[in-house]
Amino acid sequence: MNFAKRLFPYCFVICIAQALGGGLANSAGADGKLTIAAISRSASEVTLRVSVRDDAQHPIRGLTASNFSVRVDGSPGRIIRVQPTDNDRPLAAILLVDISKSMSGKPMRRALDSAGRLVDEAGQNDALCLMTFGEAVNLVSDYGSGRDEIARAISDIQPSDQRTLLNSAVLAGARKAEKSPLDRTAVVLFTDGVDQGSKISLGQAIAEAQKASVPFYTVSCGRHPESGTLMRISELTDGAYRNAADDTYSLFQTIRDGLKDEYDVTVSAPLSPGSHGVAVTATIAGQTLSAVKPITVPAPRHPASKSRSRTWWVLGIALLIAAVAAFWLVTRKIRDLEGDQMEAEDKDGAPAPRTWVDAPLPADAARARRTGKVWLQISTGRHAGSRLDLTGQPVLVGRDSRSQLALTSDPAVSRRHAEITLTNTGEFVLRDLGSENGTALNGNDLGEGIVTLRDGDRIAVGGSELVYRDTRPRLANNTRR
Repeated sequence: MNFAKRLFPYCFVICIAQALGGGLANSAGADGKLTIAAISRSASEVTLRVSVRDDAQHPIRGLTASNFSVRVDGSPGRIIRVQPTDNDRPLAAILLVDISKSMSGKPMRRALDSAGRLVDEAGQNDALCLMTFGEAVNLVSDYGSGRDEIARAISDIQPSDQRTLLNSAVLAGARKAEKSPLDRTAVVLFTDGVDQGSKISLGQAIAEAQKASVPFYTVSCGRHPESGTLMRISELTDGAYRNAADDTYSLFQTIRDGLKDEYDVTVSAPLSPGSHGVAVTATIAGQTLSAVKPITVPAPRHPASKSRSRTWWVLGIALLIAAVAAFWLVTRKIRDLEGDQMEAEDKDGAPAPRTWVDAPLPADAARARRTGKVWLQISTGRHAGSRLDLTGQPVLVGRDSRSQLALTSDPAVSRRHAEITLTNTGEFVLRDLGSENGTALNGNDLGEGIVTLRDGDRIAVGGSELVYRDTRPRLANNTRR
């Protein structure tokens, strides 16, 4: 009965507001919906998580405090702030890559590097889809494909087509987004912004994207990009524009922020223990959507229960500290044992087991395998102090986490930057894999050449420096090429 008395005043107000505003409606029609998804409360404030959608169930974004009003137990509440919700709901992204020959060379490398970086930033529950376009629009990997599969498909992309059907690609991306398995979807367009031969205009393509409520995030990759066209696509679809030559880091987080479709509405409301009612109204273009949510404020807990709760917290923290300490001690013991074993091997002259390639070797090279060690030492950069023993298997150096020497924290390193391999004469050679920033040996740019490594050589990749160490006896034919 007490709760019904509290609920009656604001229910009455909502009914009057709906009668004057034409019922539950918004700027898109009479089937829109306002939902109060969750409520959190402090001593003097109440925060309501509110979702607002139009008649097509598309989220209405860009609302501010001026669009909302709140009543608590029938009385107007003072709104403190309204901000988009920082939620972790998964989203879908369609990667649309231009494969026309105008993208050859550095533009394509920038496009693929940016696309690969976006895949790395995506979460495990996010859905990715890869499409290419040139003289036609092609689906390469559909929703549901794993991130590794998408990454491999991106690395295989080559510029091949003579024309660029950009407008048709925008239309195809918008229609593919409408079939997304998730309710938050964006299209990321990697192109130089040139259209050659589309049967529809750019305005028609953008109108379809607007109709589907799909934001386009454009990444300019060409030598002479049509930046104005790409900015127009992004601005008119509520997306964003990036230049691949500048910075595409955290692009997925930018998309995630742009797709936030819920609002945290915080109102000043010191509530006493018991049942209360909260009504939220959103006004868009003179029309309204409303929702009601009950709140129950529990009575204060007995001091004894607080004391018991504090005791459990202290006990839990103590157990956690003990577990961490035990793990550290075990790890240190293992490392000490490994160090003792390596020292014993060095004294006995018996190197650790290695895996070598099966190519035939001259007798002096075969003997060199059995004496000395070969390794790479990272001397500078974010990974300084790390070491990798060279066992004869090819070593890929790059930012890709699957590389044998993965410099994942160095943004200046390409996904596939350089490679070190063993020749049939027992020598290790270095070559650059067409990286964005190149590879230098002892201060000299390596270019497209292949060079034999010698003990003490310094290899610069991105912001990291690697030192090649080779304690094997010198081979007679080990000369610089």
